[in-house]
Amino acid sequence: MADFARYLPLSQHEAPDSSAVSSDRRRQISELIVEAARLLQSAPKPEAAVLAANFARDAKLGRGIRPASSSFTPDDLSRYAVEVVPGQKLRIRHLADTLRALLLLAKAVDSTPVVPVLTSGAVALYASGRAPFERRAAISGHTVSATDAEWSFGSGPAISAPALQIAAFLLGVSEDPPRRPAAP
Repeated sequence: MADFARYLPLSQHEAPDSSAVSSDRRRQISELIVEAARLLQSAPKPEAAVLAANFARDAKLGRGIRPASSSFTPDDLSRYAVEVVPGQKLRIRHLADTLRALLLLAKAVDSTPVVPVLTSGAVALYASGRAPFERRAAISGHTVSATDAEWSFGSGPAISAPALQIAAFLLGVSEDPPRRPAAP
C-alpha cells in the first residue's frame, strides 16, 4: 500500500460507534404531545376540546386519535403520548408537524411551550431545507444561530434569535425572522 494512503479518509482507522444514532423521533414527538396536554390544562373545557382536536389535526397524529368531531381532552393527548413510543417509527417530518402544531397551540392559548433544545434545532435544520422559498431566502447565506441554545447551522454572517422563534419562522407560524445581532 502506498504511504499516502494512511492519510485518506477511508484508511484503516476504526469507525466510531454509531449504534445509538437513529432517525426515529417517537420519543421527541411524545414529549411534544405531553407539552401540548400541559398547555391545554389551563384552557376552559369546551375550548380545550377544540384546541386539542386542532392540535391533533395540525400534528397529523393519525391513528389512535379520535376524529375531531368527537370529544377531546388533554388527557386523550397524554394517553396518546404514551402510545406513540412503542408504535411505528416516526421521522423528522412528523416531528416538524408536531412542533408546528404545538407552536400554533401555544399561540392560541398565549403561552410559551417548553421544547427540548435538540428538538427545536433538529426541526429548524429540517425546515431550513423545506420551508417556502421566501423563508429560505431570509436565512440563505447566513449562519443561523439560536441565542438560547448551543446550535447553529449555515455559513456566512450570523443572524440569531431564540430557538423557538427560528423554528416558528421556518415552519410558517411566525413572520418574525432571525436578525443580525445589534452592534455593540
